[in-house]
Amino acid sequence: MGEKSADNLLAALEASKATTLPRFLFALGIREVGEATAVTLAEAFPSLPSLISADFEALTALRDVGPIVAQGILDHFAEPAHR
Repeated sequence: MGEKSADNLLAALEASKATTLPRFLFALGIREVGEATAVTLAEAFPSLPSLISADFEALTALRDVGPIVAQGILDHFAEPAHR
C-alpha cells in the first residue's frame, strides 16, 4: 500500500470515530428505532444520559414514538449490558 493510500485510510478511520447523536442512536439497534425516530429522539433528548433517564410518558409524547417504540427503548436501556 502506498503512503498516500495509507494516509487516506487513516484519515477515513479517524473521521468515522466522530458521529452525530441520531446516527449513534440508530446504530445501537434499539428495536423499532429507525433513522427518523433516532432524529426525533436526539432532538428531544440532546444527550444519551437524558434519553436513558426518560420515562414512558416523556417518550410517548414525541412524534414517531408510540407505546411499542417507547417500551422498546426502556427495555433496551434496562439491560445492564446496554448501559
